Amino acid sequence: MTISYNPNNPIEVVAWEDTGLVWMARVLGQDGEAVTQASLDSIVMTSMDLDDYSSVTTATLTISSVVFDTLQTDDPRWTADQRGYNFLYAVPAAAIPSPGKTYRVGLLFTPSSGQPFALGLDVTTRRLQP
Repeated sequence: MTISYNPNNPIEVVAWEDTGLVWMARVLGQDGEAVTQASLDSIVMTSMDLDDYSSVTTATLTISSVVFDTLQTDDPRWTADQRGYNFLYAVPAAAIPSPGKTYRVGLLFTPSSGQPFALGLDVTTRRLQP
């Protein structure tokens, strides 16, 4: 599943319970330029159950594992446009574990300079087995 982003609102997607999903995006910093590994100090992922606002999981991401310094255009999973993506993260199944719930997966980007910014993904889960 290809997921692009809207910096002002969470993206809404549906996924199967206890399965991960791939979040791909072209992430721009506050200067409007694509972020690079060197432009970021940290990225923290959190997921929370939106029914009771309880924390599900938190992880500090390894920037070099999820951010590309050039836009990636040769990945058949990216279908949003021809320009490409610079961020790819496999959201773990543990972040969206139970069926019939909505989870917010949030990413907090802390740049090397400037203010932190966030992206959000609201995932509604469905039961895999009837």
